[in-house]
Amino acid sequence: MASNQLIIWLLIGCILFAFALFFSKPIKTIARIFVQGIIGSTFMFVLNFLLIPLKISVGINVLTAFIIGVLGLPGLVTLYILQVML
Repeated sequence: MASNQLIIWLLIGCILFAFALFFSKPIKTIARIFVQGIIGSTFMFVLNFLLIPLKISVGINVLTAFIIGVLGLPGLVTLYILQVML
């Protein structure tokens, strides 16, 4: 009985290891987008505060955080350019 359990646990471990290898890149990408979105939203908050005299502000929400998370600094600049143009 013990050898059967050992084989089952080894198979489960191999399957979990294969899933970890297969999904490690997508998880890293999602984590990078999330972290960049948080950092970018914080930077956008500071920029909104500094640009109060020019009456330029961009709303901070999930969509803008996602745009900044995916595009980074160019996305942040694009959001402000679009705000000025519109």
